[in-house]
Amino acid sequence: MTDKELMKLAKERVFLKSLFKWLCTLFFVINVFLIFIWFFLTDGGYFWPGWILAGSGLALTIIAFVFNFVLSVPDDKKVMDEYNKLKDKMVNSRMP
Repeated sequence: MTDKELMKLAKERVFLKSLFKWLCTLFFVINVFLIFIWFFLTDGGYFWPGWILAGSGLALTIIAFVFNFVLSVPDDKKVMDEYNKLKDKMVNSRMP
């Protein structure tokens, strides 16, 4: 990879990490706010913020999975290993 490509990749990774941190912060703030509403404005009965906690927690987990595994760029070693395998396969298939 060239320096320009590495810089672009580094910027993308920093952006995704900061975006995920903001999503985690937003998750925390909204859910704490809803728990305060439940605690102070209801009689402490049914814990309805649990549904929102579960749903937003699941969404955050899926987003973390996508950021870390789907959008991640394979490292150079894996790419070179796969390239060498394909190259060897091509060379061996040409041999009589």
